[in-house]
Amino acid sequence: MRPCFTITTNDSCIKTTELGTAIEQASVGDVLLALVESQPGFKTIKEGQTLTARSVCDNDCVFTAFVLWRNSRFVKVKVQGRIKRVKVYSRPEGEFIYAMGKYSMCPIFRAI
Repeated sequence: MRPCFTITTNDSCIKTTELGTAIEQASVGDVLLALVESQPGFKTIKEGQTLTARSVCDNDCVFTAFVLWRNSRFVKVKVQGRIKRVKVYSRPEGEFIYAMGKYSMCPIFRAI
């Protein structure tokens, strides 16, 4: 059976089956993320992928990041010889990370 979500008044959700049997408690953010990820064409970052990003200043400069580990909110990537744990951000078209830091002209590594 497909899981359904019931939002309660204290900003938490209860994951239930179609028959109404409670499975587990989930946060509103988790429910919204599940709804976005279920859309067709949504691209996710997966373990073992090599992500690329271009420099804002020089289009010929291409940065690469290799995804070593992944969970629901964070990834561990190897970028420029360093291993970093970074947060996964989500937009309607897919997931992305700021593997080299978050600053005004930073490269954005998007899911492929």
